[in-house]
Formats: sequence, structure tokens, C-alpha cells
Amino acid sequence: MAEKFAIVTGASTGIGYHLAACAARDGYDLLIVADEPTIHVAASDLAALGA
Repeated sequence: MAEKFAIVTGASTGIGYHLAACAARDGYDLLIVADEPTIHVAASDLAALGA
């Protein structure tokens, strides 16, 4: 089976974060990008979802 991988830009807040969260819950490995300092918080939250 192929690995699932997603690249999400603007993933620190808003739509980008919610898209990344949906992908994490669906078992995707993520590469998240944002120019906000809150990206570290988002990364921790998404890791807890399984990303």
C-alpha cells in the first residue's frame, strides 16, 4: 500500500490548519508550512492527531 503524504501551506491557523487536521486524522504524513510563529503549536497539535 502506498504511503499517504500531504503538503499544507498556511497550516498554523484557519483553513490551512483544519485541512492539515483532517489529513492527519485520515492517516496522512504531513509537511506543514506557515510564516507564523504559531506553526510550532500547530505542529504539536497535529502530531497528537497522528500526523
